[in-house]
Amino acid sequence: MKFDFEEQMEKLSDEELLKVVTIDRNNYQPDALAAAKSEFEKRKLPAEEIFSITEELNKKKEQEYKKAGEPLDPGLKVLTFLFPMILTFILSGFYKSKGYDRKASQLGNWTMLGFGFYVIIAILMARS
Repeated sequence: MKFDFEEQMEKLSDEELLKVVTIDRNNYQPDALAAAKSEFEKRKLPAEEIFSITEELNKKKEQEYKKAGEPLDPGLKVLTFLFPMILTFILSGFYKSKGYDRKASQLGNWTMLGFGFYVIIAILMARS
């Protein structure tokens, strides 16, 4: 059974369709991209609308990049280091799902540093 890309592309909004044929074009199979281009041509959107949608898509992409690069707050780094627990891994997953890639990564790193710190303290205390 062959997937009907044409039917799926017809269901997309103008913004979603434009995103498929421009920004996300490398994320789609050639057949899906061809169906998207065909549907885009059928809609015959005015140049002003295409420009407006493209500007909006670029703004969203810029916000995603900015969000992905935001560092973790210093206070949260300290709390994570001092109190490493499973909750911080859950919070890390939350950050990742919301697009805060750097925060998620740093939260995981500081949690592991905290665990390592307490393991070293425990080993030093056991030797005493």
